Amino acid sequence: MEILIGLFIIAFIIVIVKLYKSAHAEPEQIQLSNPAHERNMILLAEVKRQAEEHNDQDTIQAVLNMTYDGPMPEQKPDGSYTSIYVTYLRYNIAGINYRKRVKDYVGKFKGYIQPEPTNQYDPNAIAVYAEDGHHLGYIPEAETYEIRELGIPFPIEFWGEIEECYDYDRQRNFYVGHILIEQPEKETPAQTCAGA
Repeated sequence: MEILIGLFIIAFIIVIVKLYKSAHAEPEQIQLSNPAHERNMILLAEVKRQAEEHNDQDTIQAVLNMTYDGPMPEQKPDGSYTSIYVTYLRYNIAGINYRKRVKDYVGKFKGYIQPEPTNQYDPNAIAVYAEDGHHLGYIPEAETYEIRELGIPFPIEFWGEIEECYDYDRQRNFYVGHILIEQPEKETPAQTCAGA
């Protein structure tokens, strides 16, 4: 009987010690990966790389000091990045949800835009195509004039991205997309000297 009481006391002490240790133990450091933070760090590394190519010391220092707030590059489908030293014009893709096989183009893709003068609703329409010629939608009507004013001959190539979203009210998927067109550099008018 004394042996059983002794074993019970020892077991009781062990349980008390374990409870005390677990209550006062240092919490384990759990490393959680943050995909958004990782992506941002990759993009900042690309900003620094481009700044070094352009010998842009201010941008390099801003990246190193974590104070950079300028344009961020976008990754192209081929893995390269758009330049922070080039201005890109962004346009949404209208009518994308009325096109077939849009799901096949979700993500980043390359394509071109082309006028569609035979369009029965708008003879000024500019159609958006994937690189393989699949029709994905149109440039919004209000922005077709702006694109024509760029003076870039058609077809105009672009980098684009399509996202698949979900409408909880209607309980269906839908798509949103945009394209990036490189803005051409404006030519500086030739200077003339009076009396030359």
